[in-house]
Amino acid sequence: MYYICYMQNKWDFCKLLTSFYVYTFVCIGFVLFSCKDAKRAEDEAWVESVLEDSDSVLQDSLVYDVVDVPLSDAVDENFNDFLYAFLYNTNFQSARISLPVSVSSCDGKGDMVLKRFSDFHDLLSSVDQSYYVLILNSLDELESDPSSFATHAAVNLVNLQEGSVNRLVCSREKGEWNVSSIRSFSFDSAESCDFLHFYQQFALDSLYRQSHLSQPIGISMVDDDGEVIEGTIDPDQFSVFSPELPFGNFILLEYGDAGMASGSMVPMLPNIVGKCVMVKCGMASSMMDVLCFERDGSEWVLTRLEE
Repeated sequence: MYYICYMQNKWDFCKLLTSFYVYTFVCIGFVLFSCKDAKRAEDEAWVESVLEDSDSVLQDSLVYDVVDVPLSDAVDENFNDFLYAFLYNTNFQSARISLPVSVSSCDGKGDMVLKRFSDFHDLLSSVDQSYYVLILNSLDELESDPSSFATHAAVNLVNLQEGSVNRLVCSREKGEWNVSSIRSFSFDSAESCDFLHFYQQFALDSLYRQSHLSQPIGISMVDDDGEVIEGTIDPDQFSVFSPELPFGNFILLEYGDAGMASGSMVPMLPNIVGKCVMVKCGMASSMMDVLCFERDGSEWVLTRLEE
């Protein structure tokens, strides 16, 4: 009897001990699982935070697309060097424009005041900064380089779709280039409004463009061996040989003298009468595309392509 009781008690004790171990194992497993879930949640939150931050940085870079490039000591000797540094170095921008600055309207629409640097930066980043455009009277003007001796220059931020311009007038005083004033106007206010309206439609309307190509079109291009190829093409071949046209929002650059800064109205691109040469220049490269236009009666037509 004693043995039976002893065995029964031992069996009960074993059952109790087994239950204790099972319970303990389950508790430990639950705790480990909970910790794993908590760790996983923590890791996921961290990953989401990193992605959020990187998205924010990416969005900022897409909006501003600006890198603080190193500055040369000779950055003010040539206006084009100044412009490149001004576009791509935010610290340099803030040092070369005094805020607040008034954006004077030449169309009687009322002035606007830029109080914060971010407002000015948004204005500047509204255009494609990978190239700039020059409009000249002839190809001979390409042989000179007014960027090295000009005392004033205008950085025209052109909105081709709207036919409007924000004009940053820059002056070189005491050896330094600075933005001295900003003006806002439409194509109608420019002396060269006839050509500007033509080019607006030429760039935006493919049917209009096709009907304003000369027959034939002269071309001058460089082949893979560096040899210059001269020839002509038919209007139907224009899309094959044409470079990418200045389009959308872009920088149209002008060089001038003190009259550029003092004028109340904006005589943008004066003296365009019978011929006009549009040059698309890479901002940080030697890329150059040339489009030559001539007036044929009352209409402008494209007569020549060069690269």
